[in-house]
Amino acid sequence: MFKEAFLTKADSCLNLEDYEMVTYTPGTKFDKSTMTVETMEGMSDNAKNHEDRTVQVCVEAAVYAFPRKELGIGASVEEAVLPRKNFVVGDERRRGMIKPLVKAVVVLCEDS
Repeated sequence: MFKEAFLTKADSCLNLEDYEMVTYTPGTKFDKSTMTVETMEGMSDNAKNHEDRTVQVCVEAAVYAFPRKELGIGASVEEAVLPRKNFVVGDERRRGMIKPLVKAVVVLCEDS
């Protein structure tokens, strides 16, 4: 387990991507391309049509990957070799152009 955690961390630091974790706030409209649905009991509920429903609670965040920004002319060796901050806060427009690596898990409000 520790070996896999170390390798995962090393891969995330040494690759050319930044990551963003997104939790959806209550009231957000359900989007099947970025979310999967569970019941309050934790059972999968993706067989139903959830169109026009909204998020009650986001149980697990979605994970997105973006190409890392190019380094500037005056960048230090440390910035080039070992980025310490590879989790970023992106904007919704940028996120809308790609699919998440991992979809968010949400519980939806009851039908009204």
